[in-house]
Amino acid sequence: MKDYIIKCLMENHGGYVSGEYLCEHSGVTRSAVWKYISNLREEGFGIEAVAGKGYALTEIPDVLCGAAIEYYTENTKFWKRIIVINMVDSTNLYVRSLCNLRIEEGTAVFAACQTDGRGRMGRVWHSPDTDGIYMSVLFTPDLPYGQVPVLSLYAAMAVRRAILQVCGLECDIKWPNDLQYKGKKLCGILCEVIGEINNDFCCIVGIGINANNKKRSFEKDIRDVATSIMIETGMNVDRCKLGAAVLNHLERLYKGGEFSIEEYKKYCITVGKDVTVIRGKEEMQAYAYDITPGGGLMVKTADGRHKEVNSGEVSIRPAKE
Repeated sequence: MKDYIIKCLMENHGGYVSGEYLCEHSGVTRSAVWKYISNLREEGFGIEAVAGKGYALTEIPDVLCGAAIEYYTENTKFWKRIIVINMVDSTNLYVRSLCNLRIEEGTAVFAACQTDGRGRMGRVWHSPDTDGIYMSVLFTPDLPYGQVPVLSLYAAMAVRRAILQVCGLECDIKWPNDLQYKGKKLCGILCEVIGEINNDFCCIVGIGINANNKKRSFEKDIRDVATSIMIETGMNVDRCKLGAAVLNHLERLYKGGEFSIEEYKKYCITVGKDVTVIRGKEEMQAYAYDITPGGGLMVKTADGRHKEVNSGEVSIRPAKE
């Protein structure tokens, strides 16, 4: 009910919505509407009440709000369900649990805090309360199983576009899907496939964006290699607006046919560089020169061999001096 009231107020931002209208369209009493308004004020929403006019939204706090994300998400039939929760172990794990309930493609889950955020290759993704954007989306792609990793490239492009649109910040992409600014990590993406090669499968794409993180909020061992939009721009990021922009661009890339490997390569700082390819305890020096249609990285090894490496199998580091 609170989400419905917020949505109505946002749709009439700058104007008033009568208590009678809210009662009629929500099916609750005036006293119930007043109770929900009071709860929203306690959460930081500025809501003015004027006799004879109704309620007007005057301030939106920096909190994740499903109604606000839906409001900023463009009119679409793809994003069928947007879920916002306060705390979760991992948004990817949460979506995975929902898969047992046969949720639809186009489900997106946002969390204010993760207690067990994860990155690629089993790494930890630090997820401090209220600072970042932690989200996961569900796809059931019409792609060959081997090409599913390309979805993580879609996600990287969507986040890059969204950050540029909302915050005016130009980011680099480190293959396959890390977003960096001046060499420091700004966003990480984890793509997980559920199902078998020859059967139905789905893909969960988890996205973690350092939005309003301050330097002291990062663990000491990553403070020199991580950054946030706030650190780089000084602006307080509207996380609902940025999260919605990610969804908007994801839809355009995934369903609208806007994805281009050539555009991705334009912003991918890995292509055209000498790199160290790490697989387990093995390391290989190589030159990265192309991206395949399935999202793999083409490299030329020191002995002249051409190989395709995949994001689920290796990590890439700058070449050793």
